[in-house]
Amino acid sequence: MLQQLSIKSRVFAAFGCLLVLLFAVAGTGQFATRSGSTALKQTYSVQTAAAIALGDFKYNLAITRVTIDRGLLRPLASGSDENRALVTKARAYLTTSKNAYARYQALPKSEEEQRLADAVNADFLKLLSEGIEPSLDGIASGDTASAQNITMNTTPNLALALTKSLTKLNDVLLQQGEQDYNAFQYLLHWVSLGSIGLLAVAVVIAIACGIGVQRAISVPLGQALQACRRIAGGDLSTPIDTRRGDEMGEMMRGLAEMRDGLRQTLQAMLSSSEAMATATQQIASGNADLSRRTESQAAALEQTAASMEELTATVKQNHANATEASDVAQQASAIARNGGGVMDQVVETMTAISAQSQQMASITSVIESIAFQTNILALNAAVEAARAGEQGRGFAVVASEVRTLAQRSANAAKEIKSLIDAANGRVEAGAGLVQTAGKTMAEIVASISRVHHIIDSVSLASREQTDGIQQVNQAVNQMDESTQQNAALVEQTAAAALSLADQSRVLQSSANRFRI
Repeated sequence: MLQQLSIKSRVFAAFGCLLVLLFAVAGTGQFATRSGSTALKQTYSVQTAAAIALGDFKYNLAITRVTIDRGLLRPLASGSDENRALVTKARAYLTTSKNAYARYQALPKSEEEQRLADAVNADFLKLLSEGIEPSLDGIASGDTASAQNITMNTTPNLALALTKSLTKLNDVLLQQGEQDYNAFQYLLHWVSLGSIGLLAVAVVIAIACGIGVQRAISVPLGQALQACRRIAGGDLSTPIDTRRGDEMGEMMRGLAEMRDGLRQTLQAMLSSSEAMATATQQIASGNADLSRRTESQAAALEQTAASMEELTATVKQNHANATEASDVAQQASAIARNGGGVMDQVVETMTAISAQSQQMASITSVIESIAFQTNILALNAAVEAARAGEQGRGFAVVASEVRTLAQRSANAAKEIKSLIDAANGRVEAGAGLVQTAGKTMAEIVASISRVHHIIDSVSLASREQTDGIQQVNQAVNQMDESTQQNAALVEQTAAAALSLADQSRVLQSSANRFRI
């Protein structure tokens, strides 16, 4: 039942009991203080005031008697200033004494004290009326003998009676003070006993509450400390009592939750450390392979950079050669165009020669026709000369010569014709060849132009290729630098992977010391 109460409730209950007892002790002390204050007030306001008033009463009464005795020892003339001053002074003391006793009479008294006070008052009044007043009257009137007689014979007896009454009154006052003191001491005794009893009860309750709170706190704290030490020692299988319903039970449940959380965390750490160890080993081996490949790639990139530099030089040379070939092709194109023009002129000349050969063939035909007609005319002339006989013999000779010339002209015309025909054939063949050569020259010019354009394209492509190769060369150089940096990073990553593998092994060994 008590275990289900919270420590706060127990502490509040214990402090509540202690506060109740404290209030009881404080109330008892307050009661004792008030009682003592009342008693002291009674003592101060009544007994002390009574003592003061009676003291003033007796003192002033004694001074009055002394003043009377002084006046009797040194008699003064009646009516003198000294006499009047002495009587006045004595009567003033007497009045003060009366007032003091009147103050005492005004104070509250018990019945016995009041009876004794009345007896004192009666003796005082008798002393006044029979002793002091007659003495003062005798001194004032100058009858010192009468005053002295009263003072010496009557006043002492009356004063003795008053003194006895005052002694009885003082005894009663002392007895009352002693009774009040004893009552106050009795009250203080019981208040002290009650306070001691309450304090003892408070101490017992405080000890019981302290033991209860100590057991409610120290026992579960000891269990929690043992559990914490076991957990710190790596034993996460330690049992923890969570059946309490107070704050310590909540602490134990929190400790159990912490143990379970640590257990889950360590299980996850073990799994993660194993996976991390495997992964780091794979990363380390992969980084080693990557490092070798990166080094190979760096060497290949260096070779590629060297090859690209050589290729750049070759492309530049090709560009220069293409530029030179373009210039040569341009010159050849110009020469071919000039040759084409010359061939055109040759074709035109051959065409004109062919036309003239045809004209010459026509002229030869005319010559043949003339030779044939001349031959016919020579035949006719020979026939006519034969008919003329002797007269026509000379004409016959001329006709024979003309005929011979005609035949020779005809033969020459035939030979010329055959030569012209052969020349025409050759001219036509030459014209065809010239036309073919002209077409070929035109095709050559066109081809050279195309070659020129191609060479220009090749030159432009070579220039662009040169620029591209330079960019590629720069990229290769950058790749080479990046590859070298990557190689360094790969080495660093490999070292980090090895360090991570070592740390994972350390973590795994640290986690393995826990018992889950």
